[in-house]
Amino acid sequence: MLYGLLELLASAIREFHSLATQSFTQWLFLAGGFSAFMGLVFFLSGRLVRSDWRPGYILGSLAGIVIPIGFFLVLLLPASSYLKPAVVRILGVWQQSFMADSAWNEETFRKEYWGVKALKKPDGSPLENFTKHPAPEDGGHTIPAVELASLAVIADYDSRRVAEHFQRNFSFLAKLLWTQERPLPEVLRSDMERFFKENQGTIYEHAKSVRLAGTEMQNLLEQKIERIVLVTRIALVLLFVALWLPLCAFGIYDAWKKLEPLRS
Repeated sequence: MLYGLLELLASAIREFHSLATQSFTQWLFLAGGFSAFMGLVFFLSGRLVRSDWRPGYILGSLAGIVIPIGFFLVLLLPASSYLKPAVVRILGVWQQSFMADSAWNEETFRKEYWGVKALKKPDGSPLENFTKHPAPEDGGHTIPAVELASLAVIADYDSRRVAEHFQRNFSFLAKLLWTQERPLPEVLRSDMERFFKENQGTIYEHAKSVRLAGTEMQNLLEQKIERIVLVTRIALVLLFVALWLPLCAFGIYDAWKKLEPLRS
């Protein structure tokens, strides 16, 4: 989950650099200058208590970690405006990776094949004629699907497998975009079932469900992007404060501990 968040933020920075190079350069200098300023504030916070104070190894190491983190937090403030194109690019990468994932698609076909073959008529005979359709293990690559029940099985497997592939590879983005009111598998299955009813005897292209998944998630993104950007910026500011405020407070406390005791 954390990796997914970091990947999304890194993609936003890349989109910021790609789509607004001049502004990106300006923010680089601004973020660097502000981080250096906060480092100076940390140093002066201790010097205000003791004129010769210097941070010890631990505080100095913490400052060395917080300064670059603070730099990226400042840079992410404008970069958050590019979360939408970042997500769109990630969706495009997923669509390409899905179509190239032969192992996943072969497993999907295998599940669909045996799911349809398990269907029976009331008299116990197979619902579909598999005479000219060998099993995937024997080199088969087609499924006889004439009955609506067979098409429903294919639609169910295909829609769930597409959604599972995205959730497996981009779990953070899936949680960010998906809604309980409109789950992705239901959207895909409904489209496939509608297609089968309107185009009997026609094969539903596997790539179509992948494109539909990308389109559906872009639509969800449109609905949520403003709130996502706002929450992201608030979180960045709070995290920045949560890093620097305690560090400066520890600097003041460390300097106070090193004060020479008062003598009468």
